[in-house]
Amino acid sequence: NQPTNVNLTMHQQGKWRLYALFVVLLLLCTTLSQAQNTTTDTAELEQRIQQSQDSIRAMVEVQPEQLSQFLDEIEAIKAAEERKFNFFNRMEWGKAALIGLILLAGGVLLIFGIVRINTNRLVRNMSNRAQSLKKNLARHIPEYLIGDLVHEETISPMVWKNCAVLQVDILENKTFRSPDERIYAMDTLFKACQGLSQNHGIIQIKNTGQKILAVCKASKLTPMEQANISAGCLNELRSAIEAQSETGLTLKAGITYGDVVAGLTKGGDKTSFDIWGHPVQEVQEITRSSKPGTISTTKYIARSLNKSEFSINEAEEGRYEL
Repeated sequence: NQPTNVNLTMHQQGKWRLYALFVVLLLLCTTLSQAQNTTTDTAELEQRIQQSQDSIRAMVEVQPEQLSQFLDEIEAIKAAEERKFNFFNRMEWGKAALIGLILLAGGVLLIFGIVRINTNRLVRNMSNRAQSLKKNLARHIPEYLIGDLVHEETISPMVWKNCAVLQVDILENKTFRSPDERIYAMDTLFKACQGLSQNHGIIQIKNTGQKILAVCKASKLTPMEQANISAGCLNELRSAIEAQSETGLTLKAGITYGDVVAGLTKGGDKTSFDIWGHPVQEVQEITRSSKPGTISTTKYIARSLNKSEFSINEAEEGRYEL
């Protein structure tokens, strides 16, 4: 039995060796076949390259104008591409410049807007200040003379001919509870007097304490018209005060007529506008003699008044009361 097993083992080993030899031969044949194919492909590629080179040489030798045209077309394409690139580059620079200009213009407009707002605010403040100063100045100087005073810094004396002269004395008929209450009542009356004066074309000359001096002058008005306008203004003022009896104020007034001298007066450090003349002295006298709530006039004024509009009584010789 042992010899038999040995023979079987040797037989199997020989069989496996035969298989291995077969596989090696198969691999060798495959490698040789691939090498032959590779050699064939390389040769074919070299042949095609050679044909292309020959074709180019032939084209250069036989048809040089086609090659030149081809090269010119390539150069033209390159030039067109370069122009296109430069164009887009300029477009980008132009866009950036345009954006910069827009931003600059916006900044300039913003600055101008701020300057304009500040200028308008300054002008408005100056205008308000000028109006306030003009209003305060109008308490001492006739409004139409303020321009002359501002430009010339003085007002030359002048003669006002044929004008009605008015004086109003404000009287208190009750005791005020406080200074503020008294100031409020006086301010209300002064404002009412100022409004009526403007409506009737009467010029307030000065307000001193509780006295108001004014004139009615207009070249187009007759003496009779000036007298009726002045009396009408004072009559309306008296009615307005009587309608507000709770203010605790009343008045007495006078009207005269004639020529006066107007100009600036200086007393100490204070300069004011004033008028002088016989009509001024006369209106002061008849006003001083008047009773509270009455309006006194001279005989000349009384004759000029419209009797259907005013009730006139002779108080004493040369003085009449409305």
